[in-house]
Amino acid sequence: MADSPSSPASSPIRQRLKDRNVRRVLRLIFIAAAAWLFFSRVCRPMILSGRSMMPSYPERGLVLCWYPAYWFSEPKRGEAAVFFVGGDRIAVLKRILAFEGETVECRAGDFYINGEKLSEPYVKYKSPDWNIQPFRVAEGFVYIMGDNRSMPLEEHMAGETARRRLAGKPLVLW
Repeated sequence: MADSPSSPASSPIRQRLKDRNVRRVLRLIFIAAAAWLFFSRVCRPMILSGRSMMPSYPERGLVLCWYPAYWFSEPKRGEAAVFFVGGDRIAVLKRILAFEGETVECRAGDFYINGEKLSEPYVKYKSPDWNIQPFRVAEGFVYIMGDNRSMPLEEHMAGETARRRLAGKPLVLW
């Protein structure tokens, strides 16, 4: 006689399968939660739109914003960094050029800090039309600018931004 669904012999097997399925579902929920946490709070994927950082970062390139980069260290001049400009949804990738209290100026596409020309090996394209009158970077702010200086200055999102908007460093994928 075959075991019926309610027979004692099939009950442990059924319970074991049920326990295994519960563990699988819990494991899947844990992995999904860990992935969400990692990709939203530690290493957020971003697609670049715009040419302001060319040729260092390609238009429509994929980067990961590595948030922990500045958790225990300060940004350095010349580093590319991700800044939030519209809540935590809109971000820009720019180069950090100056810090609070420094006087910045741009003459014919060349950037000056406190009157000294900044060495910028990452800038490949310049326009002699880029001119910014000298001014002092405000307290709690940094000065950011893209690498592609052949575009009109009006098309760039450049200038002072609050240091608190600094999100992290880009990790280039392609």
